[in-house]
Parts: sequence; structure tokens; C-alpha cells
Amino acid sequence: MSDEQQDAAFWISYSDLAVGVLMVFVLITTALLLDTETRSQAAKVAENEARVAKAQAQSFKQELTRKKSEIEALVGVRQSLIKELSRQFAKQGQQVKVDPKTGALQLPSDIIFDQGSADLSRKGQTWLKNFVPQYFSVLLSPQFSKHIRRIEVEGHASSEGPEFGNLELSQSRALTVTKYILKNHGRTLAPKQQKILKQVLVASGRGEYDLVFNEKGEDKEESRRVVFKFRLTEEQTLKDIQEMLGDSQ
Repeated sequence: MSDEQQDAAFWISYSDLAVGVLMVFVLITTALLLDTETRSQAAKVAENEARVAKAQAQSFKQELTRKKSEIEALVGVRQSLIKELSRQFAKQGQQVKVDPKTGALQLPSDIIFDQGSADLSRKGQTWLKNFVPQYFSVLLSPQFSKHIRRIEVEGHASSEGPEFGNLELSQSRALTVTKYILKNHGRTLAPKQQKILKQVLVASGRGEYDLVFNEKGEDKEESRRVVFKFRLTEEQTLKDIQEMLGDSQ
């Protein structure tokens, strides 16, 4: 092979090598550019997700603050309502126990019903005739009615007698009192109050499942009772907060 041919072969090989190196360089550069672009896109996605998460956290915080304010306001409503109920019945001198924490009222069932009966006694009718207007004049007043979610009439029995018989008796007594309220006092209320009463008033029997005890054991006389309870909208607010906190975990 002549020198010229050798030189030509050398330069051809050198050229091929240079082209190969250039291609590798181009591939590396392209890969780096693609990686940089991918990283840039990932950074943008992460930045956008962080922005959304921050906005959601801020919204959650604002909603939680609003709910907290609602509860604080409604706790004040509950205390005011309990205070007004206590004042109302103390003024009348009636045998009504107002729970200072919940506002539940316990009526003496031995006055309202005869032993083992779900029919109102004559004395019971007279007693309810005085009690019911006072109770609903407070709960259905313009000051409190907008905060009332439910009014429950609960019947309770002692452990004497069969379990399911006590449950049925307590339910019948609660229903008797509820019917008496709607029939004899619901119609005397203002139309708006009548509507609220029908929406919120419910009757339930607890049987012997919530007995009253003292240091000697069950207080059977106290266990036989009718209880009036009210539920405020604060309880739904608390439930909403619990669901919010559950969803956030």
C-alpha cells in the first residue's frame, strides 16, 4: 500500500472515530437536556402540588376556626338556656331537676303515671298542664328556637319486671307525654313555633338500660322517670369537625 493510500485510510478511520465521538457527545448532551427538562417538569409539578396543599391547609384552618367560633358561641347559648330554665322552674316552685351541664329535665314519673301504667293520671295531667307551657316558652322563644335541633321525651323504667316489658312501657309513656304536648299545647303556640315543635319533638323509650344508682344500689324510684332533653346545633358542628379531622389524617 502506498503512502497516499495509508494516509487516506488513516484519515478515514480518524474521521469515523471523530464522528463516533461526536455522536456520543450528542447523545450525552441530548440525555442531559432531557433529564434537565424532566427535572424541570417534576419541579413544576411539585411546586404546584405544594401550592395546592398550602391552599387546602389554609382553607381547612379557616373552616376549623369558623367551626370553633360556632361552638364557643353555642356553648354560651346552652349555658344561657340552662340558666333560663332553672330560673323559670325555680320561680314556679315545681319539682323539676335541671341538669346544670346538659339542661336535661327529670320529671317525677310517679306523679305523672300510676305504677305500671302508660296512661296519664289526673294528677299527671294537671302537672303537665303547668310544666309544658313553661318549658316550651323558653326553648321555642325567639332567643333559643333557632339553636334547637331536637327535643327528646325519654321514658325510663326500673329493673323491676321483664326487660322488654319495661322497654315497651317506657316507650309508651314517652309517646303518651308527646301526644299530650302536641294535642293540648302545640295548637296554642304561634304558627312558627308549632312548625318548629313538630320538626324537633321526638319520643323514645330507654327501658331499664339507663338506671339510677345510689350508695345502696339501684334507686328504683329515681329510675322510673321521664326526661326532657334538648339537642343544639353545636352537636352537628362537633360532628362536622370530627369528620374534618378524620379526613385530614
